[in-house]
Amino acid sequence: MTKNLAAVLFDFDGVVVDSMPAHLQAWKIAYEELFNETLSAEDLDRLVGKSTKVISGILAARMNKGLLSDELAQRKIMALQGLIADVALLPGVRETFQSLHSQKIPFGIVSNASREFIGGLLMAHDLDVPFFLGIEDYTKPKPHPQPYFLGAEKAGFTFSDYKNIMVFEDSVHGLKAALGASMIGVGVTTQHSADVLAGVGAHHTCAHLDEALALGLLPPL
Repeated sequence: MTKNLAAVLFDFDGVVVDSMPAHLQAWKIAYEELFNETLSAEDLDRLVGKSTKVISGILAARMNKGLLSDELAQRKIMALQGLIADVALLPGVRETFQSLHSQKIPFGIVSNASREFIGGLLMAHDLDVPFFLGIEDYTKPKPHPQPYFLGAEKAGFTFSDYKNIMVFEDSVHGLKAALGASMIGVGVTTQHSADVLAGVGAHHTCAHLDEALALGLLPPL
């Protein structure tokens, strides 16, 4: 599986870090600050898998204050920065990055999260990543393939190489972006079942990156 591997691109939330609890807590904080109302656990569960723009729109509309959608999103981003210390790495991440470095395989992070959030966590966990892209870097975020086009370019590759670039994604919209870029899509089952991700078109699935190493999807150390 690794014989013709040109590069590896990783989503961030749910692939590199276990950040979903922090994201949901940040939405709770932002919503309560702005609207002086609480969000239940059931309310928060319904937000999982949606983009920041979609979630802020849903929550603002719920209060009949759609014009405050952007402010809510900004408050959420600010709240999230205060929760970085609570976000842990997922299994196999450090070993995977060390392996890719040692074998000189280009890799990077391509995420719809903010650059500030990604950079803060990479620094907090002392992870050496050649490059990372965040929501600020795209005019068309996932599920559009543009983020992965840009990621391939950052890694030094062009269209003819896309078929040999592997992407690890945990979300449906992220997997659609990778497949739309004609790359090898690996579904990570931190958010959806293997069946759901395979149904979207994932070429392979794994629980975490440590399993990807064990399966031979990635080169071992």
